[in-house]
Amino acid sequence: MKIFIKNKQKSILSIILVAVIFILNLLPVFALETTRYENVWEKMSQSEKDEWAKFLSGIPKLNGVNPYESEKVASFEDMYNFASFFGCLGQEDYSGKNFQNYRKKVAIDLDDYEYDIRENWYYEKDTILKNVCNLTDEEAYNLADDYGNVFQVYPSIAYKARQEDEILKKHYGLSANYNINSQLKEEDIYRTFLLIYSKKFGSYMLCGPEICAVLCFPIEVLPQEVYRIANGLYYIACIEKEWVMLPDKEYTTTKKTHIIIRRNDLQDDWRMYKYGKGWLTEAEVTACRNRIVPPVDVNIDYGKTKKYENVDEYIAYLDEILKGIDGDVPSDKAIGDITRYAEFTLQNISETEVISKHKKLLITAAMVRESVKKQKKAKKKLDKLLAKYNIIPNKELEAIVRFKVDGTDIKKGIRVEFENGVQDELAEVSGLRIFLDERGHGIYISKEDLQKFMDESSGRYIEIRKEGDKYIIVFLTDKKSQIDKISGGVMFAIPADSEYYSIMAEYKGGKDNWGGQYDTNNKTLEFKTKYSGEYSILEEKINITDIDGLDEKTAQAVRFMVSKGYMTLTDGAFNPNAVLSRNDFTAALVRIFFALDREKKTSFKDVAKDSSYYPYIASAESDGIAKGY
Repeated sequence: MKIFIKNKQKSILSIILVAVIFILNLLPVFALETTRYENVWEKMSQSEKDEWAKFLSGIPKLNGVNPYESEKVASFEDMYNFASFFGCLGQEDYSGKNFQNYRKKVAIDLDDYEYDIRENWYYEKDTILKNVCNLTDEEAYNLADDYGNVFQVYPSIAYKARQEDEILKKHYGLSANYNINSQLKEEDIYRTFLLIYSKKFGSYMLCGPEICAVLCFPIEVLPQEVYRIANGLYYIACIEKEWVMLPDKEYTTTKKTHIIIRRNDLQDDWRMYKYGKGWLTEAEVTACRNRIVPPVDVNIDYGKTKKYENVDEYIAYLDEILKGIDGDVPSDKAIGDITRYAEFTLQNISETEVISKHKKLLITAAMVRESVKKQKKAKKKLDKLLAKYNIIPNKELEAIVRFKVDGTDIKKGIRVEFENGVQDELAEVSGLRIFLDERGHGIYISKEDLQKFMDESSGRYIEIRKEGDKYIIVFLTDKKSQIDKISGGVMFAIPADSEYYSIMAEYKGGKDNWGGQYDTNNKTLEFKTKYSGEYSILEEKINITDIDGLDEKTAQAVRFMVSKGYMTLTDGAFNPNAVLSRNDFTAALVRIFFALDREKKTSFKDVAKDSSYYPYIASAESDGIAKGY
């Protein structure tokens, strides 16, 4: 236990981050994504796979894509690689504004005229060949004869010969003077390259009036995985067989490539947005998707749901929201909001109103069973709706059984009894929440903790009542004898006006400031405990003398940590630049996780038993919060 953190204020922000992650695990919000996109390749029949392979090998539907909607200026390397690999423009690396000044996209037939429907341009072959391509008529027809009845020519940007040399050398190991006119290089003359489609070869190649050093084009494109990343938008991971033809040799090679294309139903064709070497990571695919189809947020009005009485009403409202974004890509925030609404639906559908009698409430196995049954039916409908719009929640939907109690007076107290068998009925949900009154008093216990409470501690009853400014919490066995410390733990919610409020716990063997997590929506302070005892709300008046020099975000974090008792002051000073020991850091984490157990023992040899840090380090070791070295 010898690690020290030199900057205390940085450590505060680290602890805040840990606390936020912990809170997110407690509250019904979304977690990190795992499998985000659907791999449709796995579901395709062999005939469908063969059709995709044929399509990606260069059928005419893929050519003539409009490149004028992109963002960046194409480099020579971009142009050369793209033209070499495939016969289609439209990557996001091509600039519409700048690219259009240098290049005119045409489709011409060297035997007849061809009308390019996509661009609505009509060209006579001689004019185009002479003015745009810088080829004479004789050169153009010789080109057609050499490459097998060429029927489409795409003039591209003219680049300096020296840039061309660098690319040839980098990608094909050719010397700087390989098939390059040295005089042209010295004079810095620009060259015009043509991207042509040959009927003879059935593929695209790169050539020009002065250079035909490298002809490189795919002879077979084999999709390995096809992911639907938005409505009509696909990411394809391919293995590509390529034929490379040099003046003195020919050979084939294979490489990994990727393609992103989108269906254009209006023109019954596809547009390719990205083509390149290698396979992309999920983050890279998402970044490309977001450039092509900007993500959209959703607006969910929970006020509309107040009068809903059945799951179909909740489903219909979500269907209306998703229909509004159909065809667009939901943002990460939208996915989180949709996930949250789905969980909100599950919990509301399962909510059961119960009445307490004589300060007692009985939760039976039958009540829980019926509530779980409602949730399962609702979840099937939610899953079907989300699948319809290809929405994948960012986490498994959390299902919590809820009971709303009427007739409770917290000052008189209430005893909640769990009938034997309740713990088994929670197997398919996350836990059980009880709203004790309209003011915000409540109890939440996870299925794991309820199992421990009833099976390991022989627990059956939970009592809570308010006496003045204190809350008395008592855990009882099935024989109604008090349990000082239970296995697991129970989360309690009590009304509070500020996030700077904290919980002071007094129990057998200890007295500690337990902080608590503030719920701004419900204005409640939530804390988890395994001890019978007295719990009171502390309103900390935060007056720290030495944090005026900190930025407001850090200063607010410091005030929050001090108010919860996670960090302490020395004569009113925080000392933000002081060394923070691992002991202090560990103690703060234990308080945040409500993990303090003064009965735990530690195996660390460098922690004295009479140290004030001993119970915190022992608790951290027991719960896996800290490890030695």
